[in-house]
Amino acid sequence: MSNQTNYYKIVFCESTNISKGIEAITKNVNQLCCNGWKAQGGISTIKTGPDSYKFFQAMIKE
Repeated sequence: MSNQTNYYKIVFCESTNISKGIEAITKNVNQLCCNGWKAQGGISTIKTGPDSYKFFQAMIKE
């Protein structure tokens, strides 16, 4: 059985500014894409407070 942690990961980013958070998660996702990873679905965003956002992106490597 293969080690699935090598083929699936979640990129996570947290920010107090939605624009900066989107910029950060995009940068992290693009870096992984340059290393053979692919985005699986879209970015999920959760507002966790008045000025608190969390961003998630599932990534796969085939």
